[in-house]
Amino acid sequence: MNAGDIANNAFDSVTKGKVAFLCGAGISRNSGFPIAADFKNSVFMALARDLSRSGIQSVEKMPMEQLLENLSRFVGISELIDVFRDGKPGVAHVILARLFSRHLCNCIATTNIDQLFEQALLAEGNNIRPFVSSNNLGSQLKPPCLLKLHGDVQDKESVMMTIKNVARRECIAATRRMLEGVFRSWDHDTVIILGYSCSDTLDINPFLRSIAGRKTKQVIFIEHSAELSMENAILGSLPPVFDGFEGQTLKVKTEEFVNALAQHCHLRTTHTKFTAVKAECLAR
Repeated sequence: MNAGDIANNAFDSVTKGKVAFLCGAGISRNSGFPIAADFKNSVFMALARDLSRSGIQSVEKMPMEQLLENLSRFVGISELIDVFRDGKPGVAHVILARLFSRHLCNCIATTNIDQLFEQALLAEGNNIRPFVSSNNLGSQLKPPCLLKLHGDVQDKESVMMTIKNVARRECIAATRRMLEGVFRSWDHDTVIILGYSCSDTLDINPFLRSIAGRKTKQVIFIEHSAELSMENAILGSLPPVFDGFEGQTLKVKTEEFVNALAQHCHLRTTHTKFTAVKAECLAR
């Protein structure tokens, strides 16, 4: 198979409603938010003036959640979390919201704490409330659903709980249940991954390794490359964290991929104005 065949197979799975999406910070890069590495660097630079050389080296190696957890012991980090309250949905949020609202994807899972998916879904007339990792999910957790794996900016306690658990190398029970559904138990056959860096070394990565080699969903990992159109997409193997999974990596510009997906599913790709729906989301 070539890259075009893999993309077409993924698109066909979407038209059958047999797909889940896992999204990371990369899909929000053009929405006004820093990606995790940029966010960590901003925090780090503010601290570096007061650190010794060994302290700087220690912080450089520290995952973002661990850095924030350590920082929260001494100062309030509420204003840092508030960075993710602004912004507007990008093309990936818009198109995935349209797929979801037309029952063409089983669920959307995101490590992002912003409310951009909620805004995009509300603009489609879908007032779905997300499942948040810190909540007691009970028997309600089932697709179709929106999953917030690392908490929600509207519920800062959920974000703090994630930071504390991840820093202690623990995956919240609710997060494990969400990931189990996405990668193993729910009724879809493919997981398409967008804007994700595989940098969650303390919670999500260990979970993925724990289920490798067992019956898992096929993975299509979209590795963003600003220079590659769909016609020039490159096919590769999955990132190491997915060793033991079936699937492939497509190296391509993310917006090119989601626009091609929208065209395949006969969806509009134009943006909606989000001022009103943002206000409604933030007022919940």
